[in-house]
Amino acid sequence: MPTLNRQDRNTNLQEGQKIAKLQYWDSEGPNNPEVYIEEIDHFDARGKFQVYGRGDIFGKTEFDMTIWRGRDRRMLVRFWSKDDDIDWRAFKIVGMLDTDITGSRMMGDWIPYCLRVAYDGWISDEW
Repeated sequence: MPTLNRQDRNTNLQEGQKIAKLQYWDSEGPNNPEVYIEEIDHFDARGKFQVYGRGDIFGKTEFDMTIWRGRDRRMLVRFWSKDDDIDWRAFKIVGMLDTDITGSRMMGDWIPYCLRVAYDGWISDEW
């Protein structure tokens, strides 16, 4: 069985800590199978109201998620970063309207599980 030197152990620990931080959310979030996300090409935030924002920093790279409410009450999401090498993504949340937001908007306990998984997956893919 190969032995790990100190540097390898530290790298493995850092990777484990990175994953643990990536999976951290303040709450479980609703897991309703009728709510899902569909990737869209792009949306213009003009005329929309931001209902949630989150940023996660790993090293020098920042990953952001913003959720917007349109005039038609539909929810749109953007994953983005200031880093030019990171691909942004946009989604619409199907099966959820802004009226389904309960509790504090900015605490994020209403954010559907499917969106949390997509955000965590995006960060894992990009970082």
